[in-house]
Amino acid sequence: MPLPSRIRRVRTLETNADAARPEAEKLLQSIAAHQLKANDFLAIVKQNEEKLFDLMRKSRMDTIAVDEATASITRAAGKTQNIVDAKELYEVLEPKNFFECVSVSITKAKEFLGSKELATITKSVPGTPGEPKLKVVLK
Repeated sequence: MPLPSRIRRVRTLETNADAARPEAEKLLQSIAAHQLKANDFLAIVKQNEEKLFDLMRKSRMDTIAVDEATASITRAAGKTQNIVDAKELYEVLEPKNFFECVSVSITKAKEFLGSKELATITKSVPGTPGEPKLKVVLK
């Protein structure tokens, strides 16, 4: 069977993206409008929280409650850091096990090595891409 001399491509007049565009634009406009309103409300909430915090501190109130909410002045306990002494760890472990436990701070290594020298002994492991998410940026 001979091959045809011309190939005819058939295109649909409207792609899926073209058909979905009006609805997508309408949804994006709705998101933008609601985000702007939400930003305005959040600014008011932030201002009111600052005023309430100052008022509670000045009047030495730790907690206040109304039917809809409770406000308390709290203080974070701080994050505990566990630091293993590398020299002591080396003394109690076999060298193979020690090196499986240890990682090197790039920032600290840069204090002792030049970037070219550091690059020759550095292994880069690419990150794993996350799930696709919608990101809307207001103009």
